[in-house]
Amino acid sequence: MYISYIYEYDFYDLLVSYKERNSKEGNYYRKRKIKILSLLFQLLFGIGFIILPFAVKILDKDLNEDNFFIVLGFLLTIGIIISIIFVFNFISFIFTVLALKKAIKEEDDKKALKLYKYSCIFAFNFTALRKTSRVGK
Repeated sequence: MYISYIYEYDFYDLLVSYKERNSKEGNYYRKRKIKILSLLFQLLFGIGFIILPFAVKILDKDLNEDNFFIVLGFLLTIGIIISIIFVFNFISFIFTVLALKKAIKEEDDKKALKLYKYSCIFAFNFTALRKTSRVGK
C-alpha cells in the first residue's frame, strides 16, 4: 500500500485504532468521546449566544434601544458563527464514521478514503490534503 497524501496516513492510523476500539483505554474511544463532547459544547454555546441578547433585554430594563441592537448584533453574530462551525464539525464527524464503516464492512478503501477526504474538507483540515514529502529522493 502506497500512501501519497497525508489524509491517507491519518485514515489508516484511525482505522487501526478503530479496530482496537473495544479497549476503554484505546485511542479511538478517547477521540470519539472528546469529539462528541466538543460537538455538544459547540451546540450549547451557539444556542446560548443566540438566546443571550434576549435574556439581557429582559434582565436589564435600563438598556436603551441603540445599545440593545449593538448587543444583539454582536452576540447573534458570535452565536451564528459557532453554530456554523458546529454544523461543519458534525458533518465531518459523520463522514469519518461513514468512512470507517465502509472500510470495515465493505473493505473498500478507495470509497472510504474519498469519504475521509470530504471529512478533512469539512473540518477545514486542508493541510491533510497535501501530498506527503518524500525523504531521500
